[in-house]
Amino acid sequence: GDIEGEAEFEIEDGSARKFMVEIEDGTPDEMYSVYLDGSANPIATLTADARGDTRLVIFNPDFTITDGTTLTVKDESNTVVLEGMFHPVLED
Repeated sequence: GDIEGEAEFEIEDGSARKFMVEIEDGTPDEMYSVYLDGSANPIATLTADARGDTRLVIFNPDFTITDGTTLTVKDESNTVVLEGMFHPVLED
């Protein structure tokens, strides 16, 4: 199947922040780099397991994500494999 991904940025109680990125059906043992807004330096790197899956959670990251922030995931050969944009989700 094709590679799939998901990223979330949560703000709890107005202060505690959590960033999560998950990749599924990628290349086994591949290292992926995560970029925000086309930055030159990745905010994170993840290595896929034998099934091509990987997940990373960062608590209180030193970056901020707002409505319209773009996220790009590249593989080891610098090819963009996933791309998306953040939009706020209001939870009760």
